[in-house]
Amino acid sequence: LTICQRLTQMLHGSIDVNSHPGEGAEFTVRLPLGDLGDDVLHDADTLPIRKVSSSDSQLRTALMPCRVLVAEDTRGIQFMIRRMLEGQVDTVTVVDNGEEAVVELSRGQQEGVPYDIVLMDMQMPVLNGFDATARLRARGFQQPIIALTAAAMHGDREKCLRVGCNDYVPKPIDRQQLLLTISKHYNLLRNGEE
Repeated sequence: LTICQRLTQMLHGSIDVNSHPGEGAEFTVRLPLGDLGDDVLHDADTLPIRKVSSSDSQLRTALMPCRVLVAEDTRGIQFMIRRMLEGQVDTVTVVDNGEEAVVELSRGQQEGVPYDIVLMDMQMPVLNGFDATARLRARGFQQPIIALTAAAMHGDREKCLRVGCNDYVPKPIDRQQLLLTISKHYNLLRNGEE
């Protein structure tokens, strides 16, 4: 329940509880999903959704005019990161593993639309974040790579930095920490310091 509460807060949602003594409790999670289109909601009455106003300043104001590539294999975390970055950066592209990240970053460079920031999960199938980062750095990729990992043991941050990551954001991801980390590295990149 604590994890659910933190994730819900990060997504600007709410949790309601309806407790029945001796029977249990019913929890309702409400998330500001906005307009999902007709294909997704066949029966909107069965889903408790709070509508988000388009006048919400967080949705209108872009924090940074940058392109972010997210390499993350877990669909729920992909969705959560995309929602955290929506309205904060210009472009968010999501891939499922390190191999796809290497391919997408190369494609962006070749087409003249490189990514400014990479968010790299370190534990992914096919090619993990450690090996993908090492491969990218060996090929001369210089943009900031921010490690995302649930590993919180002493030395994990250092291991990420050692393979070439510029920074580290632990999971569960705190929205404010993520945005501050992206902003810091984007500004360093713009000023030619990274």
